[in-house]
Amino acid sequence: MQTLTSQIALSFVDDAKALATGAGRLVRLLTVDALVALRNRMMAPIDRLAAACDVTGIRALRDLT
Repeated sequence: MQTLTSQIALSFVDDAKALATGAGRLVRLLTVDALVALRNRMMAPIDRLAAACDVTGIRALRDLT
């Protein structure tokens, strides 16, 4: 039988672990979103040029898959 003190301590540890896991997921999600946005912004002129030069429609077909 566990004492009340040990139950509170275990509950605190479990809550701290869940908080750290959630914070880690949030940081990872924000980092990935920021990197995707950065890539899109940096590559936008090249993507526009590639779309303008695509007279056969190969790029459009590749984007569908």
